[in-house]
Amino acid sequence: KAGVQSFVVAIAAFAIFWSGEHLARGVIGFFMGGTMFACWQALRGSAREALVARILGIVVIAGWVVLAVMLYDNSPLLAGTETNLLFLTAFDYVLCPLTILALALRERVSGRSYKWLGFLGDISYSTYLIHFPMQLALALIAARLALTPDFFMQGWVMIAFYAVLITLGATSYRYFERPMQHWIRRRRSEAVVAVVD
Repeated sequence: KAGVQSFVVAIAAFAIFWSGEHLARGVIGFFMGGTMFACWQALRGSAREALVARILGIVVIAGWVVLAVMLYDNSPLLAGTETNLLFLTAFDYVLCPLTILALALRERVSGRSYKWLGFLGDISYSTYLIHFPMQLALALIAARLALTPDFFMQGWVMIAFYAVLITLGATSYRYFERPMQHWIRRRRSEAVVAVVD
């Protein structure tokens, strides 16, 4: 089955961690997404769909609460950031995929739509491109004002960073990325029409 194949590829991608952490996480995220889609298809319309949705909802909420507490307490289990394979494994193979599956099942069972979360997907490319120059700018500001790393570890600073990042990403998507997509599609359609004529 496609879901099993996706899961096998996601597991195999763990070996890439040592040579390229970002590449490994990209492959894992993509194929775990395929695995969760297969799980969603298998559960869709089944007698146990509502029960699984309820249990998964509780599990993922508990998982995010535990993670938030560990971050707040600066838990040693999270030390090492990108080299902490234990945390990355739990996050990439368990918490994130199960969260997506829980939302998808909840949407079906409750009849509520989570399409508004698609906004985050729409702006993901813009925020990805913008976050790096933002970090560079903050590093220059920190050097200029003699700010220590402890300043940037404060919760309000992180919240402010993400608020600005999401605002810039949304602005870029609305006024640049989406208009460019429309323009490219229109030019492509015109080219196709010209070739047909």
